[in-house]
Amino acid sequence: MLSSLGWPEGLVLFLLALFVIGPERLPSVARDAGSALRQVRRRVAALTADLSEELGPELAHLDLRSLQPKSLLARHLQEDPATASVDATAPTQSTPSGVSRTPDRD
Repeated sequence: MLSSLGWPEGLVLFLLALFVIGPERLPSVARDAGSALRQVRRRVAALTADLSEELGPELAHLDLRSLQPKSLLARHLQEDPATASVDATAPTQSTPSGVSRTPDRD
């Protein structure tokens, strides 16, 4: 989310916070925001651990981060069509013998 935030944007946000919140309250607000962020990260880590535990050993190898739509889409876009596995959702074509087949990828 904030990974594309650079120095100019950070400076603008800092100056905006300085004007809106004020210089006397800015350190305490930043400290509270930092502790809230740490709490959220801890809770997400605990939920992830609980989910992995509940899924059991059958799905212990499952990487939940790989199921995020952004990473899933990026992985499939970078996939080499020649070595890609046949997609079950790909459209099929009928041959004259009546056997369905998946069309070759170009």
